[in-house]
Amino acid sequence: MEAVVKDAFEVNGRVAQDYGASGLVIVFELSRPPELHRGDVVTLMRADGSVRSVRAGETKEHGGLGRSVFLEGILKEEVPVGTRITWGTDVQQVFSSNQPVV
Repeated sequence: MEAVVKDAFEVNGRVAQDYGASGLVIVFELSRPPELHRGDVVTLMRADGSVRSVRAGETKEHGGLGRSVFLEGILKEEVPVGTRITWGTDVQQVFSSNQPVV
């Protein structure tokens, strides 16, 4: 599955206590199933060509095709609006030797 980040906001301070960690919530729209689930590997592909893979945290539905997912330990600067995300069978994991899935 593939989508494009439409919005993002950092989770820190008191709100981070609800999530159990600080990080980033990204907002996107599904174009088709499958849903994204906690623990799925999410690959982030920025416009500058950089790629990073992380594990999905809490996911939420926002009516219709709107979805969001919490990415622990990620900063807003790391996932600008327009970043492509993939998961499920569409994931093409690209790792450097020192960049594990977190």
